[in-house]
Amino acid sequence: YASPVAAAGKIFIASGEGVVTVLAAGDTLQVLANNNLGDPVFGTPALVGSALYVRSAGHLWAFGTH
Repeated sequence: YASPVAAAGKIFIASGEGVVTVLAAGDTLQVLANNNLGDPVFGTPALVGSALYVRSAGHLWAFGTH
């Protein structure tokens, strides 16, 4: 249900099963990370500054650096 978002040479994809996958932007498929949140995600992640916000069924997650 969620749309992919891109920033800083990476593409972030959230699945309905609650896995956020990070891909390297480019011509070849390169999976950088798979992060299982353990909670379904149906909304598109939001990028704000250096943070990635993900709303799951039961939580609002924030990932990034200060």
